[in-house]
Amino acid sequence: KRVLGSGMPLTLVGLDVTRRTLLCRDDLKRWQAIGTPAAHKLTAAVGSYLAAYAERYPYLAGCALHDPLAVGAALHPEWLTLLPMHITCVTEGEADGRTCEDLNRLTDESYTTMAAFKVDAKAFEKHFYTTVEKQLKEEKNG
Repeated sequence: KRVLGSGMPLTLVGLDVTRRTLLCRDDLKRWQAIGTPAAHKLTAAVGSYLAAYAERYPYLAGCALHDPLAVGAALHPEWLTLLPMHITCVTEGEADGRTCEDLNRLTDESYTTMAAFKVDAKAFEKHFYTTVEKQLKEEKNG
């Protein structure tokens, strides 16, 4: 709540947006085929993550790339469609810890916080997979 109210320029990318970027079984198979020790280690870890996602979130076609998208968005903010919004964090009751629009600031137009509501998933995923695969192959070539 303090950070959101600090006035620092912030961009928030919620789970509703990060869940639009997925790593799927086909991606895992492509990485396994690279055949380097690094690829084997990564695919073992990611395989466990995919299995947990399949059990907990069966409606998704893979596992969400929450943290990779946060990095991607910092490097390529053009991948996000943003909306200026005053956001706060609930600090008590059933919604404790949730972020939401600060309804006390509806008429305040001095925004410092941007909320992502859309991502160019194709652009992000292309960059993400190209970067990861390049790193996994370097061990083979280097």
